[in-house]
Amino acid sequence: MSNELHLDGDTGDTYDAYIFDSAGQVAVTAGTSFENWVAADTYDIAMVEVGVSGHFVGTFPATISLGVYYVGARKRAGINPANTDEKIGPATAFDWDGTAEINNSVIDAIVDAIKTKTDFLPSATAGEATGIMLTNHITADTGVVEASVEQILGTALVEGSGEAGQIADSFETFFNVNGATATTVDVSSILADTNELQTDWAEGGRLDLIIDNITYKVNWLPNETTAAQSDVTGLNDFDPDNEDVNLASTGLDNISAAEVAGVASTFREKLLQTWQRFFFGSDSTSDTLKTYKADGTVNTTQTAESDGTTKTVGKAT
Repeated sequence: MSNELHLDGDTGDTYDAYIFDSAGQVAVTAGTSFENWVAADTYDIAMVEVGVSGHFVGTFPATISLGVYYVGARKRAGINPANTDEKIGPATAFDWDGTAEINNSVIDAIVDAIKTKTDFLPSATAGEATGIMLTNHITADTGVVEASVEQILGTALVEGSGEAGQIADSFETFFNVNGATATTVDVSSILADTNELQTDWAEGGRLDLIIDNITYKVNWLPNETTAAQSDVTGLNDFDPDNEDVNLASTGLDNISAAEVAGVASTFREKLLQTWQRFFFGSDSTSDTLKTYKADGTVNTTQTAESDGTTKTVGKAT
């Protein structure tokens, strides 16, 4: 990259830029190290006038690592830079990502990319049992505003009635565990990344690190761009249209084939009882139709009668 540094001056004059770190040390011209100021001609970055516009540009050394720096400028009085050269305004903050300046257009592009992924995530309303808000979550039972992840998890994981115990109670119900003793949960590891972002911001706005953290955390989200697309394809290899889903040759063997006693009531039992009718045997007299179990005892009985023309069989009992 080039021409990251800009300043306005007088046509024909000579200007030099100087780069400082947060500790106040100045970068040597090559940008490979920082040191306390000694001589101006060791640190100067030449600014070149664009035509006769009075506008000057210079290049930020690519050898300087990412971070927040401060750029100052001086008007050169002689042939070489000198400590006595006139300072041109105060040093201004400069966010550097290692190859280019981090400006509003870069931030906007990153935010738009993140927003594209998060627009179609499910939303949750404060107080609903279907989701937990990460900020300003209001419990339906107490009306207390929980302002941090730690407070939210602390409430949700405690046993109790209503919202206060929704996770713990659901766990007990699902696994048929009643009256389990509540366990204290250490959420420090969950909060580590959040604290890291807060620290970076407080120590000079390391915007590049903050953006890297955010980008890393949303990269696992599905690349969905319209509400009509399925989120399932972004999370695993399941085909939402079932085009590639087939029943295994032994799939139906997982259904119980236990003998049906009495009159069948479910689809499984009705299918099996049809098979039993033919392979466990049956007999019919002038007034009764009987089916049998595997051990030869009667399973169902149906009345039978004939008027000489039509034979009628009643319901099985």
